[in-house]
Amino acid sequence: FTVSDADVADPSLIKQKQLAAEREFLSAESERNVISREGSLLLEDDIQFNVAPPAASVDGTATSKSSSWSLDAASSESLQGITFEGHDLADLLAELEDDAPPAHAAAESAESAAVIMDDTLPRFDDDDAASDIPSSAGMGNVDDDAEEEAAAEAEAAKQARLLRAQLLRLRDAMFRDDPHFTKRSLSQLNTEAVQYQKAGDDLAAICSYAKLFHKAKAGNLTHPELHVTHYNRAGCYLSLGLYEEALFDAQRCATLAETRMRTNPMGAAAIWIKSFARKGYALNGLKRYREANIAFSEGLKADPFNDEMKRGLEESSRGVLRDLLRGRGLEMRALPSTESFNTSERITYHGYATPLHKIRHDDMLPAQLLTPFQADNDHHIKDTYNYLTVQTDIRMPRRYFSYLQDEYRQRRVCEAIQMAVRYQEEELDRDARVLNVAAGPGLHAMAALDAGARHVTCVERWLYLAMSCKEVLLTNGYTDDQVKVVYKRPTDIALLRDVPVYTNVIVAVDLLDEGLLTSGLLPAVTHALDNLAIQDPVVIPSSVTVFAQAVQIKTPECCGFDVSAVDRHRWHPSYACGVPLNTDYIVPLSEPIEAWNFDLLTPPRESERKTVDIPFTRPGVWNAVLFWYDLNLFQDKVRLSSGLVDGREVSPTLRPAVQYLAGEIRVTADRGYEADGSGRAITTMPLLCTHNTVRMRFDVERAEYMHLNRADASFPNYHFHALADTRRNEAYYRAIERAVARRKAMKPTPETSGFSPLTSGEESEVHVLDAGCGTGLLGMMAARCGADSVVGIELHESLAAVARRNVAANGLGDKVSICVRDLALAERGKEVRRRGANLVVMDFFDATLIGHQALYMVETMQRNVVQPDATYVPMAATMYVMGIEAVTDRINGKQFASFNKYRWDRDAEAVYLKDVPHRKLTKPKKVFEFFFDRRGSMRGGSMREAVLKLEVIRSGYMNGIVFWFDLHLDEESSLTTAPPGIGVGGVVFRADAGGAADKDAPMTAPAAPRDEDGVAVDEGRFLASCDARTRRRIAEAAVVSTSGDDGANHGFVPALAFGGAREGLVFRLGGYGLGYYTDVPWSVRAEARSKLIHEALGVAASKRGDDKPAADSTTSAAPPQPTAPLSVEVADVDEEHYYGQALQYLERAASVTAGKKITVLARRENNKVRFSLKEGVGTWVGKSPWRIEWGGGASIESPHYQRVHYCELLVRDFLMRLRCKRFPPIEKDMKMMLAHAGSLFLDPAVLAEVYHEFVCLELVHGTPEFSPGASLEAMTRSCLMYC
Repeated sequence: FTVSDADVADPSLIKQKQLAAEREFLSAESERNVISREGSLLLEDDIQFNVAPPAASVDGTATSKSSSWSLDAASSESLQGITFEGHDLADLLAELEDDAPPAHAAAESAESAAVIMDDTLPRFDDDDAASDIPSSAGMGNVDDDAEEEAAAEAEAAKQARLLRAQLLRLRDAMFRDDPHFTKRSLSQLNTEAVQYQKAGDDLAAICSYAKLFHKAKAGNLTHPELHVTHYNRAGCYLSLGLYEEALFDAQRCATLAETRMRTNPMGAAAIWIKSFARKGYALNGLKRYREANIAFSEGLKADPFNDEMKRGLEESSRGVLRDLLRGRGLEMRALPSTESFNTSERITYHGYATPLHKIRHDDMLPAQLLTPFQADNDHHIKDTYNYLTVQTDIRMPRRYFSYLQDEYRQRRVCEAIQMAVRYQEEELDRDARVLNVAAGPGLHAMAALDAGARHVTCVERWLYLAMSCKEVLLTNGYTDDQVKVVYKRPTDIALLRDVPVYTNVIVAVDLLDEGLLTSGLLPAVTHALDNLAIQDPVVIPSSVTVFAQAVQIKTPECCGFDVSAVDRHRWHPSYACGVPLNTDYIVPLSEPIEAWNFDLLTPPRESERKTVDIPFTRPGVWNAVLFWYDLNLFQDKVRLSSGLVDGREVSPTLRPAVQYLAGEIRVTADRGYEADGSGRAITTMPLLCTHNTVRMRFDVERAEYMHLNRADASFPNYHFHALADTRRNEAYYRAIERAVARRKAMKPTPETSGFSPLTSGEESEVHVLDAGCGTGLLGMMAARCGADSVVGIELHESLAAVARRNVAANGLGDKVSICVRDLALAERGKEVRRRGANLVVMDFFDATLIGHQALYMVETMQRNVVQPDATYVPMAATMYVMGIEAVTDRINGKQFASFNKYRWDRDAEAVYLKDVPHRKLTKPKKVFEFFFDRRGSMRGGSMREAVLKLEVIRSGYMNGIVFWFDLHLDEESSLTTAPPGIGVGGVVFRADAGGAADKDAPMTAPAAPRDEDGVAVDEGRFLASCDARTRRRIAEAAVVSTSGDDGANHGFVPALAFGGAREGLVFRLGGYGLGYYTDVPWSVRAEARSKLIHEALGVAASKRGDDKPAADSTTSAAPPQPTAPLSVEVADVDEEHYYGQALQYLERAASVTAGKKITVLARRENNKVRFSLKEGVGTWVGKSPWRIEWGGGASIESPHYQRVHYCELLVRDFLMRLRCKRFPPIEKDMKMMLAHAGSLFLDPAVLAEVYHEFVCLELVHGTPEFSPGASLEAMTRSCLMYC
């Protein structure tokens, strides 16, 4: 009801109007069957409290339905002296009368409030959402927009003050008119307030709620559903634009609802979830967009399908972006005061009785270090330390294969050792006695002995490296009088007991890692100089210079989608990631600066800190520091660097390190830029460099960050590589677009399981399931291609949060919902609609295709949440194998064959075959086919064993099988994970397809094609330079039959399913679709491909206008061309997908002869594919000591096997502790190990791997329920390249 000026003078009129309004509402309430019973404050969930539509005035403009006030002189006089928020109340009300908001502003406020409150109102389109997102292109008008926004905020603040004053006046009037309201029950008072709220009178509703809370406070009363009242009043405040009051009620509602859920979880849960929406919109109104973003994200965790919160998340995301473009909303990280630190501090060790469980390492640079003795004996951390020790023991030998194959590094180090030995003998005239710290397999020790060293002491901290060092030395003829191998930590070595005499050459090159200090370089050298060496010995390296550079490492747009939310998880526990860096994504923002210089003859014994200025040379987003070091190995004559040369790594084992900052700092042209002599715009920021002799760190103090990073050790970093796989993303996008279009145009019929066309103008609905959605990229592709709804299901909570933010950033929240759930436990009616999904997009494949329980997941989806006739992207996959020889024989002329026993493992590993020295011995061969749709699951996909006859093309020692897969996205597109030089269908493009090390390939092939000048053309490089059409033609030449010229499909037999083997034919997805193609011999395919290359060369020459024809353009006819257009996508020659290839070493290896065939058995065991030779063929390969279960007799278990089995027991014990929830998380112990890795001589790369595995194990087993498909391998999948 509306209160006029006369009503103010006569309170009885107000009472009469109120009773009339109540009677009118009660009659309407009985018709709508609204629940409002005695003793309950709960309202129906489907009732929305909205501001009523504005009524039309005489002049056609809209007017607000909220109560308006006009004061007479007596009323104004009675309010004199009363203040509100520092203002006179009478003046405020007079100002309200004079400066009432215009009608159109009230209408806009009502409409915006209705959008907030009503889920049924139309939502904005994708185009509208995109237009609201500010971009850098429009930054020229940022100042004008800021001024307009400041004026609007000032006007809104003024109106809020007037509304608050109006509320105070109305509250006092209602209290005065109803003096006996305290005699009514809380439920009756709530009913009165709800009636006002449903009638659209939010002012009166708020004042009525004030009666309820006044009675509750005065009488010390409560009600089990009081949280509903706070929820309703928050809605009233939101409608009026009083966001501070709305925020208070929303927070109070959440607190009371959470308490209520302990006794009535079903009744209070719905309001508790909705309170996040109230809180988020209140924060949006207060321009606190970051907090609103968090509130909406928390609410969507509980209710992923809430459209109101998804719209709010989009709004808050746009608000954060607008603030950042205007230089507002930046975050700051609390750092300790610099006054509490000295520029240097003596490094000491903890006492033996120190309670290690109370030590905190927030800064990760402790001044007091742990000793190995403490880590071995303290009962709080000894299990963790022992587990890390054993795991590093068994992982380090395989790491050393890459060290041995790093020719650049080994050549420089061996040269420095030889010069140091000769320097001792020739210039100083004394015998060279060498201490080789971290000796590894003994390569450096043999280099010293060959140079003339009198004696070498090899110190190795890891057991199996020490054993292999001794074995290699004996194999190469070195005696115990020349060399001694000691299995100890470098700081435990003692003179006489371990080192016979003082040494004069110290070699510690293999103690280097990406972070320089984190493997214990300085403690080891310091101990050797103090206790084991003569005065002024030669130390290799003699000095180290550390350089740092400000860089930007961010994920660009993927197929037009903003996926920048994933960049907030750019964090790594250690600097040694163990894999190569993708330098294409590293953008330098400054010139390199020198950070530290260490003289290893006088190594530092104190922590140091200093500030250096970073001069920026280009604008960007600074989120990481790239640092590397230059080694002076010997007297400035031999140097070695871990940096980049021309943007690429020089050494595959010495890489630059990346340390991410606490967040992202925008470096723009308007922040302190000034011109130098060259005219370039340069700004300078201080960088704090710190080290404590076992770890370095780079920080920016008191910086304002665009976003603060989330240090989540469980986050799977391979997703960065997946987003960088452009060809894979584009292929999926095209296949999803085709799949959505087909589903739109076709519908299932009851008579058949197939499809029938719709009538003109009709469209079928497409409901997509993004299985294992990860960052949400595939689901967003489906939504943008026209899908009606998309549900992404992801078990990892941080990944789901990233997907949710990506969806909001792209304005697709109205279509895409993200659920945190185990995919195998998803149910219809909960995560997926009751009728199920009819289109499934998925990419949970690893290098072995099915290693992440892919088949189990597909079968479970088909049974639980997918329609029988659903479409799958991808629809099928084909696995191929190839036999190789991968052995380490001689390094620098020394025999290392005994070290090969550490290669063998029962399971396959993901690799890039081009990075593994090998020789290709056989042709590729198809082994398994998998059909993911339900119609194909019973044909071929259930095959568990296969007998393969591999054709040998080169003689050698076959000890490994490399296998990969073709992913058939649909009938038109396929992508392959084959090694470079091999395309879809196992087609070999060039002879050296085995990799860079496969240079002696005597394959039977036609003459190499030549250009118009008669110069031989490299087929691989030529294909890489061709357009897509030419590559497709050349690829399909491998499957086109050349036996006939009638053009009748060239030996193609269409088939919808694999119907068994047919002689001379191979079942595959090719240019004519799915069916049987002629299995043309390799030589014929190569000949056809060579002819096509000749033809392409001739076309290229004619386009250039050359008179000279192609070499064979007149002497050879072009091969017959297929009548149907070719649409199979062929991978580029030298580009590889993020999956990599799978390499399995055989348990029995055999020598093979070119021209023969060798039988290989393939067996699928659950989610593993294993290969072996036929029984009785080949000889047993050597195995690592811990792989041999029995040793010393038939009934004696190997002690090496027992050590590894002890680790399994520790994991089980950890899971037992995890379930009781009485122990701190494993991350606390791992952080302590990381902080002290240098003093404990732990390998940082292995430590980071184990850290990631344990926190993922903790995450999986901490969920309420999970299926066998939630495998640890899926979350801890190795990343082949750090992007």
